[in-house]
Amino acid sequence: MASAESLIKLFHHRWNVPLLASLHQLGGAKFITLLNRHQMSRDSLSRTLEVLMQHGWIMRNPGYGHPLRPEYIFTPAGEKLGPLCAQLMKGFETLGLKDVGLNKWSMPVVYSLCQGHHRFSELKNATPGITPRALTQTLEQLEQACLIQRNAISAIATRSRYDLMTKNCPLCAALEQLVQALAEATTMEQP
Repeated sequence: MASAESLIKLFHHRWNVPLLASLHQLGGAKFITLLNRHQMSRDSLSRTLEVLMQHGWIMRNPGYGHPLRPEYIFTPAGEKLGPLCAQLMKGFETLGLKDVGLNKWSMPVVYSLCQGHHRFSELKNATPGITPRALTQTLEQLEQACLIQRNAISAIATRSRYDLMTKNCPLCAALEQLVQALAEATTMEQP
């Protein structure tokens, strides 16, 4: 359950994963660089950077020096997240899932499917905080993106099983590594 919660925390804000990926690719970045790279509003960028700092994954660069030095850098707890987020973003682009993949509940639900939860009630229990409506919408979006399929177990429409379209979904390995890195980051945060 803790692993699903860590993914929910990471995907709660749409821009968390793309910004962590960019900070990794750029070796840290200035506010204006991130703003231009992601074509987002200043308010959205400010809020997302604040959230990432609150989680202890990034920080403002504490040093003085050259005006081109990065303004935002990884903390020791967040260093492993950057390359994994970059890998996940690349996977989204390869699979054509960028929009669906960055939705709040999509990757926590995919992770639950990777862990062997297949029924609606199992997915709801494995994804803390998700409402039945949000789960229904997420499953529909993932099905439309051809990432999962819905199979009727019986003639009753409410008895369905959800499965990933491919047994060795490339996202499963990436999400497992990300969950592991989030667990390590959490233990580094605690005194």
